[in-house]
Amino acid sequence: MALIFECDHLLQPEASCLHFLRAIRFMRTNVRATHVSRTFRTVELATVKRACIDCWRHWKDRASFLSAINSYDNFLPDTQRMLWIASYSFGDEGQHFRLRVKKKINSNWQLATGNWQLGIESTNSPSFSDIFCSWSNKCDF
Repeated sequence: MALIFECDHLLQPEASCLHFLRAIRFMRTNVRATHVSRTFRTVELATVKRACIDCWRHWKDRASFLSAINSYDNFLPDTQRMLWIASYSFGDEGQHFRLRVKKKINSNWQLATGNWQLGIESTNSPSFSDIFCSWSNKCDF
């Protein structure tokens, strides 16, 4: 973990940061968890935020997940989708999060996930957001 402390400049480029996050996600240590949390807070790139959330999902890091979902509305759609996927790894907390998102829109689920659309949907077929939510519900994360 000397890379985190002594050579953190090597993790500044997005590709390097993403590769590092993917490499460390399979085993949690306190140093790694601190690095991921700091990265999530300081980096604005949605791809990096998604990779941080994926680390928390693999580690079953409830505290970090719960902290992130409190800012759900402030995230870009890509990050929101990753939180949605990660929520299936957190049992009741994840279920309550999904219900809260659905209730917030007052039963109009299309509006809730409207910003998840890709922009290429047709009116004659299901939207990406509908397909995504259906798929994530059936996956075993």
